[in-house]
Amino acid sequence: MDLIETYLLDMLWLAAKIIIVIAVGWIVGRLLGRLARMIAVRLRIDEQLEKRTYIGKQLKDAGIKISSVIDVLARLYVYAVAFHIAATMTDIQGIVTTSRTIVDFMPFLIFGIFVTVIGFIFSDYLIRIVIPISARASTIIGSALRGILYLISILAGLTAMKLEIPILTTLATALIWSTMLGLAIGLAVALALGLKDAIAKRAEDIVSSIDLGLEAAEEKLRIDKVREVVAGLRNRIKELEAEVEQYKSRLKEMEEARKIKLEELAIPTINIYDRLREIVKGRGEVREAYGGFEVEVLDLENFPWCEVLIALKGAGFDVIFTKRDEKYLIIGRVAGI
Repeated sequence: MDLIETYLLDMLWLAAKIIIVIAVGWIVGRLLGRLARMIAVRLRIDEQLEKRTYIGKQLKDAGIKISSVIDVLARLYVYAVAFHIAATMTDIQGIVTTSRTIVDFMPFLIFGIFVTVIGFIFSDYLIRIVIPISARASTIIGSALRGILYLISILAGLTAMKLEIPILTTLATALIWSTMLGLAIGLAVALALGLKDAIAKRAEDIVSSIDLGLEAAEEKLRIDKVREVVAGLRNRIKELEAEVEQYKSRLKEMEEARKIKLEELAIPTINIYDRLREIVKGRGEVREAYGGFEVEVLDLENFPWCEVLIALKGAGFDVIFTKRDEKYLIIGRVAGI
């Protein structure tokens, strides 16, 4: 009975720890996501993208904000870490391996999305410089170049995510040569139309876009800090695993002590009456009857059933369990009577 209770308590404690870890991860994820979104709003990332890039305008028309995407990514990363910690507690190898893979992939996913967005922004700046605004064919050429550069940006993002797709690499190589040819044609047309001043102005815009590169460096530093936090969490997981091993060792010692106690109870003793009274300790009443003993159960829930039965059998009595006048009785009488 005690072994079953111990096992149930262990399972309940494990379930409680898993629930606590997931709840804390959910709370921290929401807080971190909200903080990331507040920072993005303060930096006016959504407004800058909507004003200066084609992709920003398209996202605005679709009702999507980069700040909200950052919020979701931050939450998902923390949720993944919390799920991995909870999975580690279960010691189920398949779940632990899957959760670790997700946690390891999340930084690359975030960095790849960031690289893709930066590539979209740079593509729009480059198109503004190369394509003459007054040219009739500028819309067609700009759309073609935008598609090529966007595809290259997506490929760069996938590479940052550690996702290698050979067919896209081959296609990107061909498109890079096409882009270089388009840039050469655009520059030639711009010079022929006397748009030197416009090109110079666009060059100044490129210089101002260096700030975006600095922001990218700061974002990389933040990612490094997140990795440090993840490393700390992994160390904590190892400490918890060590504590679990210690707990298992103590449980084994308790089980061995219990076996020794049961063996002691099975040893015949002369003063069985005192032995029975010591075992029940107020949870039952011991009386002499039928040339043996009668034990009345007073506390059904906490009564030491196993110890009483072993003590009686060890003393050579036949054991009978019965109910009389709503009272549960254990009767030990001399064999053959």
